Amino acid sequence: MTTASLFAVTGQTEGRNEISTFLVPLDAKGVTVGKDYDELGRRSADTHPLYFDEVRVPSTALLGRPGEDLRAALS
Repeated sequence: MTTASLFAVTGQTEGRNEISTFLVPLDAKGVTVGKDYDELGRRSADTHPLYFDEVRVPSTALLGRPGEDLRAALS
């Protein structure tokens, strides 16, 4: 199963967005993987647009602590 890491706004505290990270299976209902990008110089990267239409993931897909992943990603 192939997955994508997804950063999503999951709440707000004191006017700031809380961002959490989820692992989303690409074969989940509502996930569509678009046509690959033809990138010059980055052909080793398998890069596609991802489309999410009412995708639901279980709480076990959460990485780290809710609302703290932007801080972790930037550190």
